[in-house]
Amino acid sequence: MRSEECVERIMAQVKDAVESLFAQSKEWRGGHWLFDAEHATREAMLDAARVVLQSLVDRRGTGHVGQWHEDEEGERRKFKEYVTRPVDTLVGRITIRRASYHSSTATPGTVQPLDEQLGLRFEFSEGVEEVVAFDASQLTYKETVGVVEKALGLQLSETAVQDIAERWGQEVMETRTPRLPREPVVSRMAVAVDAAKIRTATRRRKRKGSRKQRFEEHWTDAKLGVVYGFDRRGRGNSDKRYMASLRGKEAFGPLLWAQIEASGADRAKHIAWLGDGAEWIWSLKDEHLPHATEILDFQHAQDYLKSVAGAVWPANASCAARWVESRKKRLLHGKVRALITELKELARRVGPPPAKAAPDDPKKIVASSLTYFEHNILRMQYHVYLRMGYPISSGVVESGCRHVIQHRMKITGSMSWSGDRAETMLQLRCLVRSGQWDRFWSLNRIAA
Repeated sequence: MRSEECVERIMAQVKDAVESLFAQSKEWRGGHWLFDAEHATREAMLDAARVVLQSLVDRRGTGHVGQWHEDEEGERRKFKEYVTRPVDTLVGRITIRRASYHSSTATPGTVQPLDEQLGLRFEFSEGVEEVVAFDASQLTYKETVGVVEKALGLQLSETAVQDIAERWGQEVMETRTPRLPREPVVSRMAVAVDAAKIRTATRRRKRKGSRKQRFEEHWTDAKLGVVYGFDRRGRGNSDKRYMASLRGKEAFGPLLWAQIEASGADRAKHIAWLGDGAEWIWSLKDEHLPHATEILDFQHAQDYLKSVAGAVWPANASCAARWVESRKKRLLHGKVRALITELKELARRVGPPPAKAAPDDPKKIVASSLTYFEHNILRMQYHVYLRMGYPISSGVVESGCRHVIQHRMKITGSMSWSGDRAETMLQLRCLVRSGQWDRFWSLNRIAA
């Protein structure tokens, strides 16, 4: 059909649809008139859009290239037949007619070149898959099924949603790092690192004669890093870029470095690295940004002070609170060494902990707190950081642990993940929360 004929047919359908809407409007309910109007209009326009899309696809052709088709690997297949298939799209179901080529020796044996040209991989269009993947990164699979049915009128199974999310997460995992968009260098940048626990499940071997599949659950660290700019008061800007992994420091480090490089943090005039007392955080910093200023999260330091006060003055809460407030001021004024001296005196007063002391033993608490402050003394120069306008809190990454990881990965207390599915979901979450979803997929499609 010529393009002029297609346009005329579509315009006639639109005209009929509009006239029908005007006629129907007399019957729409008072008090809910706009509700009825918008739904009827949406359905009519979707019908028209479906005709347009079907016409565009029909004009694209069948992918027929002659008697033989040769792929990129040089495999040749012979034309066999034309095959039609339904495809659910953002505007409804259309039908695609494709040329099919076959070879008994090639792998795969049968191909339809038009599928690759259109980006068709499974039963849904790429547009539908994107919506599903995006929704699944925010909601449970069951909730996503409901949202997609309400918004698009499509019925999917939870398994289909899970498979789509996993495929798109896998693509992010494989291609995000080399294709991160380069951003202009900001003079003041921070990198903050932390970890959150995710319950993961490992499939166990079935017992002999049993049909029931058994799983072993355990908690796994999801390491999270965030790169962001900050102003002269240490306040972070709104452009925060996240990277995460469940696969340990060795896998997480290169991901974080790719984000640091893309964000220009490695070239910033002022660069701060924030974290708690976990040793892996600081060894990661030495690997990737040895020149960055190390800053121990001030809140963690306060928590240790509170633990000490509770251990030394368990029956006098007001005394403990006054002690904590005064020692916080010492920290902020750069008197860390004086505080360590005082902690040594408290440790001497309560005595050394027994060899097998429990974590809540007052002697153990004081001794471990003293070790913590001694070990991190060079990361607690808060008076210097404040004077330089650096952040002293790792609250940005701790907040990220909640809204990037836990809000999706721990929606329910009993939720558990297979390692691979958790990893791909983390990649989707980081992409969304970094505000890079649309930009990444547009760049990815151009590169492909």
